[in-house]
Amino acid sequence: TLLYAFFRSLFLWVYSPWRPIARFSRKSLGTFFAFSNKLLSASVISTTVNNIYPSLIAAFYPMSQVAYFNQAKKYQDIPFLTLANTFRTVAMLILSEINEQTERLKRVVSKIIKSIAFLSFPIGLTMIVIAEPTFHLLFKEKWLAAVPYFQILTFAGMLSPFIFIFQELFIAKENSKFFLGIEVAKGVLLILLIVLLFPHGITALAVSWIIYMV
Repeated sequence: TLLYAFFRSLFLWVYSPWRPIARFSRKSLGTFFAFSNKLLSASVISTTVNNIYPSLIAAFYPMSQVAYFNQAKKYQDIPFLTLANTFRTVAMLILSEINEQTERLKRVVSKIIKSIAFLSFPIGLTMIVIAEPTFHLLFKEKWLAAVPYFQILTFAGMLSPFIFIFQELFIAKENSKFFLGIEVAKGVLLILLIVLLFPHGITALAVSWIIYMV
């Protein structure tokens, strides 16, 4: 890793015409800050919202239910986060290069969405179908109560890679204001869902996560 970083930096210096200068550009700094502060705000909102569920469940429900929910969430996240991060890395590189070519951008985004759907939906549906025997095989009977949570959360997980790709699209189009607006709207929606469904138990909260993802 150190050798890779060293040679990468060396080649950048050798082959790139760009050189740092010993002064700051207020104009550039202001432009980048206006864009990045909205991304930072959106990230803070998203992180806060994603942590609401575990905090509420831990505070108001029995520890056994908390353990089942956390176990289900942990294993449900693995395939979809892997899928999302893989496509997100590729999308970030491609979309940023063609962000001004509207028609080509539409075609590329359409292909990415189809590719994600081709993988995400079959993986998710298979996980839902084999959830109970898989949990029984891996974790024995003591974790079978986590299966319903796992199945519900998997429906939401199937949609998560699409959300990451649309986020990259907004960033590539330099539309951080719209990106922030969506995160705020989603946060407000989730809070309303929590208020409405919290009295009905953890299962209802898990269902609300599907609505939030949609």
